[in-house]
Amino acid sequence: MNLRSKTKSEKESKRALDFSSDSSLSSVPSEFSSDSEDTIKREEVSPISFSKVIPTRGEIPLKQEEDTKRLKIVKSESPTTDLPLLLKEEENTLTDQSSLKYFPTNNPVKKITIKKETLIDKKPRKTSSKRGMKREIQEEPKNWKMVYEKIVEYRRTHSAAVDTMGCERLGDTTAEPKSFRFQTLLSLMLSSRTKDEVTADAIKKLNKLGKITAKSILEMNDELLAECIGKVGFHRSKKGFIKRTANICVEQYDGDIPDTVEDLVKLPGVGPKMAYLTMQCAWFKNTGIGVDIHVHRISNRLGWVKTTDPEETRLALEDWLPQDYWRGINPLLVGFGQIMCKGVKPNCSECPVSQWCPSAQIKKTK
Repeated sequence: MNLRSKTKSEKESKRALDFSSDSSLSSVPSEFSSDSEDTIKREEVSPISFSKVIPTRGEIPLKQEEDTKRLKIVKSESPTTDLPLLLKEEENTLTDQSSLKYFPTNNPVKKITIKKETLIDKKPRKTSSKRGMKREIQEEPKNWKMVYEKIVEYRRTHSAAVDTMGCERLGDTTAEPKSFRFQTLLSLMLSSRTKDEVTADAIKKLNKLGKITAKSILEMNDELLAECIGKVGFHRSKKGFIKRTANICVEQYDGDIPDTVEDLVKLPGVGPKMAYLTMQCAWFKNTGIGVDIHVHRISNRLGWVKTTDPEETRLALEDWLPQDYWRGINPLLVGFGQIMCKGVKPNCSECPVSQWCPSAQIKKTK
């Protein structure tokens, strides 16, 4: 070994001994070793995911004590722990040691490139809590009333199945009030995923067997009930729902039906749409909008709401639609959906509101 190599080896051994004897540097990783005596290269990752930077020669060196070469930790003047506000990050490379903003860390702090933080107040959006749901309140859409009146004008001269065979028209108004209300609820339960003509035919068959009441349905033979409603969608499931609902009405309501939405949706096979329509058509109480697939589809096509299911549509419509319109909007849009704005291949070319419909405009540009 020549003299030059021996001298270099002794220097490296001495430097390693100095570092190992310092208790504050016991956790310093091996990456700190370098051929440079005045600058140490190390990757630095900030506690809140700032960019990684390896300082190079010529940048601000570590502060060292003359006798022990100890690294000095500079604590953050304004540590960032909980940030309730929105962080707007701006790229900012600092070069002045005194202007550096450090964050609390257990490792020696070096000059790094960071993203400077600007705290911006984030105003909370208005939310509504209905049925335990927190959501943004729907704003009143532009020109909705004009579009609504155009559809009303069109429907005056264009009848649909819902106008004569809708569920609200199938109850016998001359029957005892309890029986009328149960008939209305029964019609609504049968109407789910079923055309109005088929529902009306099922009620007609049941009427031929005698007066429809909760007690008569409960006592009816299962096979006979299945035969009467056999053409209704999901008739097997509905048969069980109807039997159990009739039993509840007889035992708990003396043959009547519940008079609140909260109690109606507890009945087997009864959802929010049926409950609100039952309140309107059986109890004549306007407590909410009955939203079926037609109302949901058309409201979204017109841009009145931006929702994914009928219940979301109901909540969004009730945010801005005046309560006087809550009962009429269902038969209006159901009929409009049956004859004009169909689920498949809507007749946009003849639609009376196509010029105000965002969906129709999209279709025209294709």
